[in-house]
Amino acid sequence: QLVGVAQGSRALRQQGLGAGSCTRLLVYAGSLTRGRVARRGSCEMALARALTDDPDLGAALGQLVDAHFPWAAMCRADADTPTLAVLGLLLGGLSRRTLTLQTLAGTSPSPSAAPRAVLSTTHLLLPAVVMQDATLARAAIAHAAAHLLYSSQAQSAGTLKPLGLAVASMVEDARVEALLMQRLPGVRRWFLQAQPAHDPHGLDVPSLLARLGRALLDGHYADGNHWVHKGRTLFAATRHDHGLADHAAFRRLASIFANDLGQMRVRLDPQQCVVPAAYRDDHSYLWQHGATHCCG
Repeated sequence: QLVGVAQGSRALRQQGLGAGSCTRLLVYAGSLTRGRVARRGSCEMALARALTDDPDLGAALGQLVDAHFPWAAMCRADADTPTLAVLGLLLGGLSRRTLTLQTLAGTSPSPSAAPRAVLSTTHLLLPAVVMQDATLARAAIAHAAAHLLYSSQAQSAGTLKPLGLAVASMVEDARVEALLMQRLPGVRRWFLQAQPAHDPHGLDVPSLLARLGRALLDGHYADGNHWVHKGRTLFAATRHDHGLADHAAFRRLASIFANDLGQMRVRLDPQQCVVPAAYRDDHSYLWQHGATHCCG
C-alpha cells in the first residue's frame, strides 16, 4: 500500500508535485507504521503532507491515500465538493495518465435520459450534477481510471444490438471496477456510496441492469430476481475460472445475459435508456461507432 501511494504520487510530477515520493519518505512512512501509527495516517503524514503545500495537490494526494485503504473513507470527513483541479489530479494519480478534465456542456439528447460523463484518451467530461456532488465526483474519477487502466478503447460493436451493447457495457463496467478494487481497496466504498436508488422490483432494462450492477459490486445486496441471481453467480464463476483480466470471457458472459433478457421479452426503450449509475460514463470510450447513450 505504501508503494502504491508512492507510485500514484509520482504520476503527478507533471502537475507540479516535484520528485514524487522518494525512498526516504517511504522508509519514514514505514517507520511510523512500526511505531503504531495507522498505515493510512503514516502515508498522509510522511507522503502527502511532506510533498506539497499546494492545497489542490494536497487534497488529491489525500484522496489517493484513501484509495489504497478500505477503511479510509470512515476516517476522513470530506464535506467539501472537490474542485475540478483536485479531481483532475486524482484522475492522474489513479490512472497514471494525464487527461484534461472539463465540465460537460449541453444536455442529454433525450429528455428522459440524464447526461453521463464522456471519456476519451485525452479528456474526461463530467456533467454538472456529478461535479456538484462529492460522492459522485470521486466515484466518477475512479471509474474513469478503471477504464483507462483495464478497458480496450474503440472495440468493434460488431453485430451487437442495442440491448446486447447495453449489457456488454454494464459487464465491462463491473469487470474494470473489480480490477481497480483489487489494486485499490479504498475505492470500493466510493463506488458503493455512489450507487443509485432503484426500483427493487423493476423489470425494465434500466432497472434490471441497475439491480445486477449493484449485485456484482455489493456482496451484501440481496435480490430475489432469478436473472440477477444468475448474473451474480455466473460473474463470480467466470472471475474464478478465467480471472478478471480475461476480457473475452466476460464478453461471452454478457452475451448470455442479453440472450436471457431477450427470451424474457424485456424490451429496450431508446428514449428510456440511460446508464443507471450517475457516476459512470456513456461508454463511448468502449465502442468504435462513437457515443452510445444506452444504459450499462
